[in-house]
This record gives sequence, C-alpha cells and structure tokens, in this order.
Amino acid sequence: MTKLKQEIDDTNEKLEQCEGLVNKLENEVIEWDSLKKLCRRDEELNEIDVLVKDFDADLSKENTTMQALLEKNESKLENSTVQKDIEDFTYLVEGIKAYQVDIQKLQDQIDELSEEKQQTFLVFDEDVPAPVKEEREARKAMQNKGKKKLAPGNTYSDKPTDMYYMIEINCKYRKTIHDLLKKLRYINQQRRDLEERYG
Repeated sequence: MTKLKQEIDDTNEKLEQCEGLVNKLENEVIEWDSLKKLCRRDEELNEIDVLVKDFDADLSKENTTMQALLEKNESKLENSTVQKDIEDFTYLVEGIKAYQVDIQKLQDQIDELSEEKQQTFLVFDEDVPAPVKEEREARKAMQNKGKKKLAPGNTYSDKPTDMYYMIEINCKYRKTIHDLLKKLRYINQQRRDLEERYG
C-alpha cells in the first residue's frame, strides 16, 4: 500500500511538471511574434553599431590624451638631471607606452568587430522583408525626433512576409548577432580591466 501511494505521488509530481512545461511552451508559442523577433535582431545590430562607434571615439580620445602625456613626460625625462626624477619619469613613460599598446590591441578588436558587424548587416538586410526595414526607419525617425532630418532609407524588399520565413531568418542570424554582442561585452570587460590596472 505504501509503495502504491509513493508511485501515485511520483506520478502526480511528474504530471504536474509536464503540465507546467506544456503551459510554458504554450505561452512561448502564443507570444511568438516572428516580425517582432526579427525587428529585435535588427535593433541588436543597430545597438552594436552605436556602441562600437562610442567605444571607438573613447579609445581615440584616450589615445590622444596619452600621446600628449607621453610627450610631456619624455620632455621632462630628457631635461632631468636628478637620478630620482630620471627613474620616476622613466617609469611613467614606460607605463604610458604599455598602456598605449593595450589600447591599440583593444582598437584592433573593435575594428575587427565593426567589420564583422557590417558584413553581418549587409547579408541580414538582404534577407529581411520590407516590414522589418519599415520598422527600422520608424525607429530611426523616433530616435532623431527634434534633430536634423535624415534622408529616408531603402525599405524595399522582395522577400516573403509570412511567419515561417521570418522565423527562419531569425533563427539564421540570432546566434551570429548574439556572438557579436558577446564579443562586445568581452571587449568592454577588457576596457574596465585596463582602467583598473592603469588607474
């Protein structure tokens, strides 16, 4: 009797788990909006583009600042006659040069990521249907509200607009785009590590 009760309890528990999974999957299917998902991929590519440009500008500014600092300290080193000052300025100059090398490594990674993003966007843009491009233009218009008016982009596409095609395209590019986002996060972490190391 005890064994039978235990088996019933186990069966009930498994049944509840199955029902929970069915409900979860049902919600996922109901909430699946293929156009919305594809527009999200398009937004992610735009986010990568914006962040890469910001990153590039920050690194360029940092490199300019470091170059000026390097020249200033090299000049002080050349004019130093006291041993302690020579040691201090030598240490500073070497530190700045090491930092510049690390900044350049980050810059190379950013350039590579920017190129990857651009190549991905070109093929993605060819595959997406017109509603995604129209949504992109509407998003740009909202972001530039009150700013200089942008020339409208091309929203033409001969690709199908049915749900199955859009699901296929979403699946085709999701991993690639998410990999680009991972690379961006990794570069950002490296940047923070550099700031801590040379702070």
